[in-house]
Amino acid sequence: MDLLNQSPSQSSGEFTVPLSTVAHQQARQFAAAQATPQKGKQVYLNTLAVWAVQRYLHWLQIETRWEESDSWNQHTHALRDVADLALPGLGKLECRPILPDQSVMALPIAPDERIGYVAVRFADKLHEATLLGFVAAAHLSDSTETIAIAQLQPFDRLLDCLAEIQPAIAPPTAHLRRWLQEQVEAGWQTLEEVLGGRSLSLAFRWMPMQRAKVIELAGQRLALIVTITSMAEPMGLHLQLSSIDGSIPLPAPLTFKVLTAAGDVFREITTRAGDAFLQYELTADRGEAFAIEVECHGVQIRESFVA
Repeated sequence: MDLLNQSPSQSSGEFTVPLSTVAHQQARQFAAAQATPQKGKQVYLNTLAVWAVQRYLHWLQIETRWEESDSWNQHTHALRDVADLALPGLGKLECRPILPDQSVMALPIAPDERIGYVAVRFADKLHEATLLGFVAAAHLSDSTETIAIAQLQPFDRLLDCLAEIQPAIAPPTAHLRRWLQEQVEAGWQTLEEVLGGRSLSLAFRWMPMQRAKVIELAGQRLALIVTITSMAEPMGLHLQLSSIDGSIPLPAPLTFKVLTAAGDVFREITTRAGDAFLQYELTADRGEAFAIEVECHGVQIRESFVA
């Protein structure tokens, strides 16, 4: 069975990624170019570690460019113990392989060259990898050479770290009346594209227009759904936030706010443990501006609209 398209799984803050035949083929290719069996083994494990982290970030729709990483360069393999993964506009993550009996992660690459380090533990038969934890480079001194696995932060802290260093570029304002002419801003998709077969149970498909956008908070992919329920004046709107995986509840506590054009809070809703989704209905006059702000564990995502 090909494991390439299987999704990562989560348990106790750790994430397990299946290692497919494609991953092992890539590892063998890089390892075969090395001068010694020892170096070949190092490169093999480094490649699988990078593959696992890339696969998980791809599942979260976080852009990576392995081909721009040192770990993609076979000449660099020969010179350094490198397992980096480039994230455009952010920097490089070091993906360190951890064998089952190891309790310490080595840091052969200095912290000033990385945004952080991910510990990737392999199963005995190398059929899967577990993303154990993360440490931001900013929390380490340049002389740090190792760190105990027990001292790592939960892996989902990586997402908070990326949000903190992400350039502050506001997404474009969504002009809702233009959606009816199929003039939809980048990032907004149809419900079928975001939710697949779940769209029928989550939204009102008979309404004039619906769009959904994927947002990521607390290590979870969520769908923000905007439905235009009425084109009369004022415009009727239905807002909904749901986990893309219908079997997982929303993170809690999560705060959902509707803000006025001046930034004042018009409505605020906070999730409770076990909430599957939250929703809110409002009306907006033609040309009226407002925003939706979703916050969890100090990380905020804001989307702006004009009715």
